[in-house]
Amino acid sequence: MITTSEFEQLFRTYFDQLFKLANFMLDDVEESRDVVHEVFAQIWEKQPQIEAEKIREYLLRATYNRCLNSIKHKGIFDAMQESYLNELRYDLLNNDFDWELWNQILQFIQTEIPPRTRQALDLCFGEQLSYKEAAEKMNVSIEAINKHIVKGLRMLRDRFKKN
Repeated sequence: MITTSEFEQLFRTYFDQLFKLANFMLDDVEESRDVVHEVFAQIWEKQPQIEAEKIREYLLRATYNRCLNSIKHKGIFDAMQESYLNELRYDLLNNDFDWELWNQILQFIQTEIPPRTRQALDLCFGEQLSYKEAAEKMNVSIEAINKHIVKGLRMLRDRFKKN
């Protein structure tokens, strides 16, 4: 079991190095900080049994993997967003657009989506801000924006999946 003082020492010793790795991979200060904090939070919560001489290696690998997951997730989400926008453009151009459904979706967003999630959706989709810009406007982390977007899209898919 790792003690509080041992954990603090690990944090002080390795945070900068892990942050530099994350920032190199992600090129985003806030997201990099979040990734490194998540790595340390996981160590504190799970208390893995790691030999002292391998802790640095473990932390670097955990940070590297979290960065890869973040990059992968961001890429998948960006592709989905682009696909939805292209489909919407196509429907509008071909006059196949279902205005009644559109109004139902807008009504659902206004009445059923929680305010912070609605704000994140509006900033990212309506104002077409990046996650980073939206996070700065909402004074939250990029990961929080991502969670709001995923939650909002899931709610919309669940409600309108048959349409």
